[in-house]
Amino acid sequence: MMSIRYYLVLIVSIFLSLGIGIFIGSTIEGDKIIKQQQAQMTKRIEQKFQQLKEKNDILSNKIEEINKENSMFETFNRVMFSEVAKDKLVNKQISIFYLSGNTTYDYTGLTKMIHESGGSINREINLHISEFEQLADQITDKDNNDAGVDMVKDAAVSLLNYLIVNKKNQMIDDLTDKGIIDIGHNNENVSHYLLIACSDNIESNVHTNRLQREIIRQTKAFNIKTVALEHEEVASTSMELYKKNKVPTIDNINTMSGKLSLIAVLGGEYGHFGTKTASDQLLPNTLMDKD
Repeated sequence: MMSIRYYLVLIVSIFLSLGIGIFIGSTIEGDKIIKQQQAQMTKRIEQKFQQLKEKNDILSNKIEEINKENSMFETFNRVMFSEVAKDKLVNKQISIFYLSGNTTYDYTGLTKMIHESGGSINREINLHISEFEQLADQITDKDNNDAGVDMVKDAAVSLLNYLIVNKKNQMIDDLTDKGIIDIGHNNENVSHYLLIACSDNIESNVHTNRLQREIIRQTKAFNIKTVALEHEEVASTSMELYKKNKVPTIDNINTMSGKLSLIAVLGGEYGHFGTKTASDQLLPNTLMDKD
């Protein structure tokens, strides 16, 4: 006769088998569901990726079209500019005084435009602001404040004499030897125009700011036609100083409109042109009133 223990073991075995079967079945079914979900997710990702790729292709084509249009527009502008600027600066004798700060701005486009328009660059001086400040500080500390002020005035006169009439003195030699100025173009012609190419305006550069004011004073005293220039990228503009002293200003000389403004100003137009706070308008009226 079978014992009760045998039946209990049999019953437990039956239920255990059922449980294992249910577990295996649910696991297999769950695995199928997971695989289906993964397949659906993969499909959605592929569809999304394809949509993004199509959008990217459309944008790339649009960008390419815009770049082509810009290239054609720039070519057209260069051709038109060459025609407008042709021979406009013939017989114009020009000197350029560069003020170089911590940031270097490229003025090769300016000199190229002057030459292509028939103008002559007689002399160029590049003054390094930080070195000039150090020298003026040394003289002021060594002697007194008046000595520093006198040095700045003497520097302004010496620089202008060299730039305008090619008169070179000992101060020009000393500033060159100390690496404070670099001398570029040099011929014996007298200059009728002085272009001052400014850098970032830093209030702490007291000696350089005084030098600019002294140069303005001297150019007015000797009736030297002066134009203050600046790159569009210059954040801290110096143009207000020149505007207050009634010196024509162009604060976007690196652009085509800035170069056109300079041609107009050298031709007799007066004003303050560009895009910054000191400017009154983008272009001179003589350019905008053309039919």
